[in-house]
Amino acid sequence: PNRVLEYGFDQSERIAKEVSDALGLPMIKVLKRSMRAKTQKALHTAIARTKNTEKSLFLRKGAEKKLADKRILLVDDVVTSGASMRTAAKLLKDAGAKEIIAVSVAVVTRTRNLALEAKENSRPPFYMR
Repeated sequence: PNRVLEYGFDQSERIAKEVSDALGLPMIKVLKRSMRAKTQKALHTAIARTKNTEKSLFLRKGAEKKLADKRILLVDDVVTSGASMRTAAKLLKDAGAKEIIAVSVAVVTRTRNLALEAKENSRPPFYMR
């Protein structure tokens, strides 16, 4: 929602659509973010990003039916702390997805401390079976 307001489109959704078309796979929109969510860019610690994402990311109605026993390719534009990917992967897994493979166009390495902080807080890995 914030990306659409800021940029006029959701870059992650555009990337996912291109990947979907290139691989010949269906794109399903099962995740949604609360309009009240703070942007992740405004948060500077992995803990703050994780808390924000956990409070603002939800499954759409009927998602469980679409996800049951499916292998999911989770697409994002940029991974900074990994909070959004981890939260999304957990929601998908809890809703019945058999396997989640997370990919992104870019990974921010200059915020190494965010990734280390997340690791120290023993968050689940990006790849979940």
